[in-house]
Amino acid sequence: MNTAGDVPGAVYSRPLTLPTAGGPTVNEIIFVVEEAPEGGYTAAALGASIFTEADDLTNLEAQVRDAVLCHYDDEATRPRIIRLHFVREEVIAI
Repeated sequence: MNTAGDVPGAVYSRPLTLPTAGGPTVNEIIFVVEEAPEGGYTAAALGASIFTEADDLTNLEAQVRDAVLCHYDDEATRPRIIRLHFVREEVIAI
């Protein structure tokens, strides 16, 4: 099981195979999605150099799909599932 020590702020309940270029088939890829300070959203893949952004969630999904298709041009190694993990930071004054 991967723990928070593997990826800061993340705990996985099942084994996770991270994607590698030219490596074995990956079943899923996980993106951390955050609200951008200037508006819109950003998405960064865990374990792969994929980053994209969009003004709304509908466009973000399309941008993430397109980025994955561009990064994994070989269909045999392309992830079958894209998982979006939404992270929202809030500050509470005391």
